[in-house]
Amino acid sequence: MFNRHVILLVLGFVTVYDIITTVSGTLEILQISVGSVVASVTLGLLIGGMLYYTHEIFLNKSKDFLPQAFKALWGLAFLYDIWTSCTGNAKFILQENVTTLTTDDWKRLILLLGLTLFVSSCPVILSYARNNERFMRGQIL
Repeated sequence: MFNRHVILLVLGFVTVYDIITTVSGTLEILQISVGSVVASVTLGLLIGGMLYYTHEIFLNKSKDFLPQAFKALWGLAFLYDIWTSCTGNAKFILQENVTTLTTDDWKRLILLLGLTLFVSSCPVILSYARNNERFMRGQIL
């Protein structure tokens, strides 16, 4: 039996790492300037927040404009998170720019893509875990 508090803590730490890689990846793409630092931190927090509230965004079944717009924005946020996290992970883990990797580096590419998908999915998993009563009562895992 797993301790749900440990799982939530680990998912929380990885979510923070995801935000850091999103900020780092955005900075890498925009190049460093005062404006890009502000934009990167703002986007990182916004993207992290959108992914953290995945469950609430998709739980709303209203056909009104705003809930539907949030669902569309969530999709864009997730795609943005994958791209910038991949860029940030390449910088942190592989110590190089993602654009310099070639198909000859297939093992490193698989590692980078696997890590990126895992890290980017953690805020989504955390969102569903913290809203799942069975998980919170210790009946799952």
